[in-house]
Amino acid sequence: MIPTRLEKTEKNYAIKAMGIRSRAARAYGHDSPFSVPPLTVVEHLITRKPTIARNTWKQYKNSLRFHFEQLASESNNKLDKEELQAAVQLLNATSSEGALKYGTQTSSRKQKGVKRSDYEKLASYLDRHVGKHRYAGTLRTWLEATRITGLRPGEWEFARLGERRGKQILRIRNAKATNGRGNGEERSLDLTNLPAQDLDVLRDMVQLLEGYANEIGFAHLQKAVSDYMYAATRACFGKRKKYPSLYSMRHQFSADAKMSGNTKAEVAALMGHASDDTAGNHYAPKASGHSVVNVAPLAPEVQRVRAKARTFRPRHQQDGGSS
Repeated sequence: MIPTRLEKTEKNYAIKAMGIRSRAARAYGHDSPFSVPPLTVVEHLITRKPTIARNTWKQYKNSLRFHFEQLASESNNKLDKEELQAAVQLLNATSSEGALKYGTQTSSRKQKGVKRSDYEKLASYLDRHVGKHRYAGTLRTWLEATRITGLRPGEWEFARLGERRGKQILRIRNAKATNGRGNGEERSLDLTNLPAQDLDVLRDMVQLLEGYANEIGFAHLQKAVSDYMYAATRACFGKRKKYPSLYSMRHQFSADAKMSGNTKAEVAALMGHASDDTAGNHYAPKASGHSVVNVAPLAPEVQRVRAKARTFRPRHQQDGGSS
């Protein structure tokens, strides 16, 4: 069966699409986002492309296309349907060429990795604020646990310690398991070679989340911790161009896993990726690694990874030239 798009993704698409329509309405002096013709909305978005990062452009394009396709499928008016379809065709025909390589908004100010000196400085800052700020200790444990395992922030909600064939493991529900984006519904990390102190950190993290479960929901906790991370990094590092975020620790884990000698497929399995090129294209490079990764992927999960990564070859060799 072909996996369907997550309901959460569709909701996010709808929100983004309405934001795009509302911005177009303001630009053209309309009171309602629905009073701007679909083609005009697309044309307005295209004019904004030089100010939008490529990844953001892709999100906007996918969101607006989904929104218009949904409206077209629900419409009984032939002219409305044709206009919506024309807008979708224009979106499909417009590439990301001309968009910014990197954005200028919040996401572009986030570091892909965390330097050892930055991590130690931030950890020291958080240690000093335990007891002074409600989430200082929580954030300290969250960062350390992610350094060890590489989980996405949202994946901690369903992370559980357990055993598999006599091995202690951390079982994780993959956050991007639909539409072929993840390496199965779940992944497990083998903790056999994990130092005792790191294993204690993972126990603390799981127990910490269980403790919060009866007090506030996970989504609320994640936002609160992310907000405190934002404030803490500004207070800790002062004014700078980029700051680490919760997700930066996952990037650092990727770099550390590569530095530790794991194959592309092993790194993909550790991170829950369906393809072995994702970590290489979108995450921090091997050169940014500075800590040894002691968790290991399970063999069956490594075997499920799709091999897409290619070894770099200079253009003249690709064209048949000699070196």
